[in-house]
Amino acid sequence: MLRRRLTLAIGLLVAWSVFSGAGCDQCPNCFKGRRTFRTATPTPIPTMIATPTITATAIGTPTMTSTILATPTVVVTGVPTPTATMTLIATATPTHTAAAAPTGTSTIAATATATATATATATATATPTATPTAVPPPSTQSDAKDNGTTGGTTMDVSIGGSSPLLHSLIVIGIDVLLPGTAGETLPTVTPPLASPAFNLIGCTTVNSPATMEQCTYWKVAGSGDTSSFLFALGGTFRATSVGVNYNNTCTMDLPTGCSNPITGSSTNETVDSNFVSSGSAVSVTTNGIVAVIFGTNHTGDFIGASGTPSGTVFPTTLVFEASDASHNAGTVLYDQNLIPAGSYGPTSGTLPNNDIGDNIDTTISISTQ
Repeated sequence: MLRRRLTLAIGLLVAWSVFSGAGCDQCPNCFKGRRTFRTATPTPIPTMIATPTITATAIGTPTMTSTILATPTVVVTGVPTPTATMTLIATATPTHTAAAAPTGTSTIAATATATATATATATATATPTATPTAVPPPSTQSDAKDNGTTGGTTMDVSIGGSSPLLHSLIVIGIDVLLPGTAGETLPTVTPPLASPAFNLIGCTTVNSPATMEQCTYWKVAGSGDTSSFLFALGGTFRATSVGVNYNNTCTMDLPTGCSNPITGSSTNETVDSNFVSSGSAVSVTTNGIVAVIFGTNHTGDFIGASGTPSGTVFPTTLVFEASDASHNAGTVLYDQNLIPAGSYGPTSGTLPNNDIGDNIDTTISISTQ
C-alpha cells in the first residue's frame, strides 16, 4: 500500500512539470534558449515489511496428578504361604494445544493427567490333602497236619483253633503222596459238603508216574462252619494239609461281598530238585494278599526249612504261616499282606540241607477290596 502511494506521487510530480511549463525557457530563472526537459530521478524509498512478533504465553502450568488406590485384601486358608498378586493400572492422558494468532501471539495450553489405580489381592487357599483310609491287615489263623504214617481215606484239614468269622475267606492245600509206580491209582480228593461250597483252585501232579499230587481250594465261611473240614481221598493215601483263614478280604465287604476273591494263581513243579518256582507271576489288586503253598515228597523236609544250609523262599517278604513234614509230604504255607497293585512273583524256594525231591509251588493272589 505504501509503495503504491509513492509511485502515484512521483507520477503526479512529473505530469505537473510537463504541463505547467516548469523547467522551460520562459521561466525567468532558467537558461535562455530552447526548452529543455529534465526528468527527476526518484530517490529509492526503502520497503518496509512488517515482521510479526510471536509472543508465547504459557497458559496453565502442566499438572500431573497421580492417584493410587490400593486396597490389599489377604485371605489365607490353610497352612501354605500366601502368594500376593499386585495389579497396577495406569492411565495417562496428555493434552497439548498450540494456537498462533495473526497478531503474533502464541498460546500454548498443556494439561497432563495421570491416574494410577492399584489393587492388590492376595488369596491363598490350601489344597486339602487326602488322608488315605487305613486298610486293616487281614488277620489270620492257620494250621497244618497229616493223616499219619499209614495214611487213610480222609484228611482232616484244620484252619486254626477257632471257628471262622462269617464271610471270612478259607484257603486249603492238600499234598497226597503216591507210589510213583506204573498203573497206580490217583486220589480223588473231594471236599466236604458245606454252605457256601468249596471251590477248586487246581490240582497238579509231579513226575510220571506221579509221586505226589497237590490240590488247593477256597471257600467263604458260612454260619455253620467250624475250624476243621474232612476231605475224602477216594482211597488210602498218606496226606498232609495246610489251612488258613483270612479276615478283611473282599468276601467280607458290605453290603455284599465279592463273588470270587481269587485274582490269580500259578503252579509249577520240579523233579529230583532242591529248587522249585511258581513259573510265572500273579496279578494282585491294591492291598492284596499272596498265599504260597509249597509241597515236596521228601519226607521230613519242607521248602524254606532251617538246616545246613537252610532252605530259602523268594520273595524274602513272604511270611511263614504253618507247616507239617513229620510223616508224609512236606507241606508249608507262606503269605504276604497289603501288597500294592501289580504283578507279584514268580515265587520260589529251596529245600534245606541241599536235599532234593519232587516239588510243587502253587501261588495264589487274593483281593481284599
